[in-house]
Amino acid sequence: MKKCVSSILSLSLLLGGVSVVNAAEVPSVDKAAHAKASKPANTGKQAKAEARQQHLDKIKALAEKWGIDTTNMTVEQMKEAYKAKRAELNAEKLAKLKEKAQKWGIQLDGKTAKEVKAAVKAKQAEKHEQQLAKLVEKAGKAGVETSAGQTPKEIKQMIQAKKAETKQQRQAKQAEHIAKLQEKAAQLGTDATGKTAKELKEAIKAKKAEMKAANKAEKKAEKQAEKQASKEAKQKAKQEARQQEKQAPKQAPKQAAQQQNQV
Repeated sequence: MKKCVSSILSLSLLLGGVSVVNAAEVPSVDKAAHAKASKPANTGKQAKAEARQQHLDKIKALAEKWGIDTTNMTVEQMKEAYKAKRAELNAEKLAKLKEKAQKWGIQLDGKTAKEVKAAVKAKQAEKHEQQLAKLVEKAGKAGVETSAGQTPKEIKQMIQAKKAETKQQRQAKQAEHIAKLQEKAAQLGTDATGKTAKELKEAIKAKKAEMKAANKAEKKAEKQAEKQASKEAKQKAKQEARQQEKQAPKQAPKQAAQQQNQV
């Protein structure tokens, strides 16, 4: 038994940083004196001081969070300043709630702050439902399927995603349309460099108008040429007929003499 106790004591002293050569050299220990010596003299006071300091730090943190200068303030002064600030913020919050309630047509006569909050909350819930209904309708028009339980934020995100998809598709179609217009412009000999779809359409339209006018002018010139040729031909025919008429009396006796000779 003594050997076992000596071994335990030797191990304890080793762990405590004391070198033990032989258990027989270890002096006897007074347990009460050892406990008293190992316990700090002012543990209770220190704990209270630490608790007070933690409480003070907590109040300081709250006060500083709300913009209260705690320099040279006692704990009681900080508490009072904190309460005053909280009352001020609550009053501001209540004033905003009342302003919102009046804006939404909520009657405030005779209502307590709690009742005002409840009325505003109920109105907010009503507006939330109205907003949700509008968004669901908007989503339906945009081709977005919604389901029960979705929040307005989720529905908005879905609508935005659908809009982005639609925009991308429209841009792809626009690019295809521009490519066709560029090809058409090139066929007409129109420069399409850097032109938008609208500008390409206008350029193509102007080119077509120019070509139409040129074609019309060409046809008109051809008609005028034909008309002039026909006029000249008619005039020539008339002149020839007149000449024949003039020559006819002179040639008549000759022709008669020739006929008699032949008889």
